[in-house]
Amino acid sequence: MKARFIVIICLFPVLMSCGISLTYNRLPWLADWYIDDYVSLNDAQEAEFERQFKSWHNWHRRTQLPLYQAQLNELTEEFKQGLNLAGVQRHFRQFEQHWYRIVNYVSPELIAMLKSLQANQKQELLDNLHEKLNEDIEDWQDKRDDESYAERRLDRIQESSEKWLDDLTEAQNQLAEQAAQNYIPTRRMWFDYRRNWLAALETALFEKDTKQFEAQLDLLINEPWRWRSELLQQALQKNRQTSAQLIADLTADLQVDQKSYLLEQLQDYQTTISDLIKD
Repeated sequence: MKARFIVIICLFPVLMSCGISLTYNRLPWLADWYIDDYVSLNDAQEAEFERQFKSWHNWHRRTQLPLYQAQLNELTEEFKQGLNLAGVQRHFRQFEQHWYRIVNYVSPELIAMLKSLQANQKQELLDNLHEKLNEDIEDWQDKRDDESYAERRLDRIQESSEKWLDDLTEAQNQLAEQAAQNYIPTRRMWFDYRRNWLAALETALFEKDTKQFEAQLDLLINEPWRWRSELLQQALQKNRQTSAQLIADLTADLQVDQKSYLLEQLQDYQTTISDLIKD
C-alpha cells in the first residue's frame, strides 16, 4: 500500500498516450490487482481498500480532472502564442501542485489503512518493497552496461519530443543532444533515497505510539524529500531547469506542421479528459 502508488495510479492516465479512458475508468480494479503484489489483505481490509479507493477515484474525477483540463486549455493557448521559459517553469510548478494535492488528500485514510495491518502484513509489505527496489537496481545495472547515460537520456528525449512534435528537425535534434549532455545522472542517488525512505518506513510501521506512528507516516507520505540527499536535490533542480529550457527552445522554433501536430495532441487530451469528467 505504497503512497507513491496511489499518486501514480491516479495521475498516469492523464500522462499516457493511449487507452486513457479505459485505464482511468478501470483504476479501482487495477488498484486491487496492484496491491496484491505488495501485501496480502484480509477480507475486511480488502473491502475497506476497495471502498476507499473508489471514493478517492470519484473525488479525483470530480475535482482534479477539471484542474487538468483547465491547465491544458491554458497550455494550448500559450503554445499558440509562444510558450517561453517562464511559462514552462510555471506549468512545471502546477504539475507538482497536482501531485501533492492528491498525496495530501489520500494520506489520512492511507495512514489509517497502514495502521490496520498486522505485524506479518507490515513485514510482507516491506519485504516486497525491498525486493522491488533490488529488481530496479539490477535492471538499471543491466541497462547501464549497454550504453552511456547520455545516450539513454537522448533516446528518451527524442522519443518524448517526437510523440508531441512528430519528426524533429536537425536543429531540434542538436538541442536534444545538448540537453542530454547537460542532465546529471541521478539514478544511483535515487536508489539511496529509496533505501533511506524504506528504512524510515520500517521504523514508522512498527512504532507503538499511535501519535508517533501517524506523525512519522504523515512525513513519509507528504514530505518524502526529507530523505533525499542534498546532492540529489541539487541534481533534480538542475535537471528540471534543463528540461524547462529544452521545452522552451524546442517550442520556440516549431515548424508549421509540428505546431499543428502538437495542438492536435493537446486537443485529443482535452477531449478525453472532458469525456472522463462526464462519465
